[in-house]
Amino acid sequence: MTAAATAASGVLLTAERVHLLASQTSGAVLVVLIGSCLIVAVLLLAGIPRLEALAWIAVFVGTNAYRVAVSRRVLAGAVPRNEAMLRRYLAFAIVNGVWAGGLPALFFSRLPDEASFALTALVLLAAAGSAATYGSYPRGQQAYLLLAMPPLIVAWGLHGGPQSWLIVVTLSLYTALMLRFGRQLGSVFERSVTIRYEREQVVQQLQQEKLETDRARREAEDANLAKSRFLANASHDLRQPAHALNLYSALLLNEARTDRDRHIALNVAESSRALRELLDSLLEVSELDAGAIAVSPRAVALGPLLREIEHEARALVAGRPIRIDVDSPPLVMETDPVQLKRILRNLVHNAVKFTEQGQVRLRAETGRGWLELVVEDSGPGIAPQHHALVFEEFYQVGNSERNRARGLGLGLSIVRRIAALLGGEVGLRSEPGRGAAFTLRLPYIQREAGELPPELGDPDDALDLGGLRVLVIDDDPMVRESMRLTLEGWHARVELADGLVRAREQPGARSGWALCLCDLRLRGGEDGVETASALRRDQPGLPVILVTGDTEAPRIGQAAGSGFALLHKPVPPRLLADRIRAVLQAAVAP
Repeated sequence: MTAAATAASGVLLTAERVHLLASQTSGAVLVVLIGSCLIVAVLLLAGIPRLEALAWIAVFVGTNAYRVAVSRRVLAGAVPRNEAMLRRYLAFAIVNGVWAGGLPALFFSRLPDEASFALTALVLLAAAGSAATYGSYPRGQQAYLLLAMPPLIVAWGLHGGPQSWLIVVTLSLYTALMLRFGRQLGSVFERSVTIRYEREQVVQQLQQEKLETDRARREAEDANLAKSRFLANASHDLRQPAHALNLYSALLLNEARTDRDRHIALNVAESSRALRELLDSLLEVSELDAGAIAVSPRAVALGPLLREIEHEARALVAGRPIRIDVDSPPLVMETDPVQLKRILRNLVHNAVKFTEQGQVRLRAETGRGWLELVVEDSGPGIAPQHHALVFEEFYQVGNSERNRARGLGLGLSIVRRIAALLGGEVGLRSEPGRGAAFTLRLPYIQREAGELPPELGDPDDALDLGGLRVLVIDDDPMVRESMRLTLEGWHARVELADGLVRAREQPGARSGWALCLCDLRLRGGEDGVETASALRRDQPGLPVILVTGDTEAPRIGQAAGSGFALLHKPVPPRLLADRIRAVLQAAVAP
């Protein structure tokens, strides 16, 4: 922090301390009255003269009545919450500490054992209460404890019985622990206020930046278009290097020759995968906003689909003390298998992520007209107040530090929205410490196994393009080069261009390309859909795959409606190979 920021943080810390002290004081009126009555009762029952006992209590009640009055003025904003007011609360602590310490000093020698124990218990309760009252202000608690507890310890040492040494030691340890606890509370309070101040500074900075952005937008012809273009550019620029990193990491892994090289390559690939998953979560939300996800229901065998999810889950928990149990019933239903797998994959991966040990179970139940898929785990569970919120975008329980490994908080939001597309709904049953059970309830239309369309086996990882000429259009040189190396590894002849003009200068413009891979957003505002359409007019039937880093909903909707195959950066090499194979097969199909 700068000196000015540190000073401002100190002022805020003082104000928050005073406010919390005032709140705690105002809320403790009833406790003070009850404690006063109990002390009076102990003194009177022990034979202390009434006038003496009442005078002693009057000092305590009068001081705290004044403290309550001051606190209410603080809460009403009638007095400043500054260092002077903080010193006043320190004075209150000193007065109360002297008063509490005076109880054993003045009365202990005249009390019977029962009254001594009762008075000790009340002083200990008051000492414990000081931790709550002065939790934000360790100096206040220290002043109270150091004035209240030593006289009590000394009184037991002087007037206690033969076993009083045990009480003296216990009270001494209690005092030390309370002092340490008070320091910890103060440290936590200071850190929380500092974090809040820093966040407020960031919010103010963002608000200021937003004001400046809004001022710039008002000067533009179309504010919404300007905002959308800015967000799309940011997403595009982020996905471009991520896409290149993804392809380069796969090439590096393939070229690794030593164990050390392979270890480094695997770490690079894992980092690339984690980045891709975060970006894909944002992309899925954009696709849902754009209405670019189409549901294609067909007859689906539930057993094989669940076993595929089970296989993925077992790979995720390899080496961890987690058991994966999947009930794979021989059911055939009508739904979209791609979207159903997206939902179950999200739910199971989420369960695995938050389960340290125990079990993750996926089971299916059927009823009249419905199917319920349940993902249960033995993780930490979720408190009831969070049940509805966990399905909101970016909401995460217990991840204030925004741990990257916990994702972005989009998975359950995506699950809920895809479930709605399938005509179903998701629910949650959970309690803290008892795990969680997410339920997916879908319409169940039973189908006969004979109605299933033939399933295609998983394609071979290796793709051999056999010298086919492929055109890559992208305005980012790093992306073009990574695509060239990847395609050449699949034995393609690759031509590169940054737009339509350069593409038409390539040899393939005359002899023809077997495939075109084209970015959606090109340099100078050139539109990839228009570029691909122009090339297809030059070469009718040219297979085209749009490869984009855009997440802007209108652009995704435009690309999805263009009729071209669509991939979103960063693209894993396996997915790129599969899509190329499918597009080329479709191009030669009758």
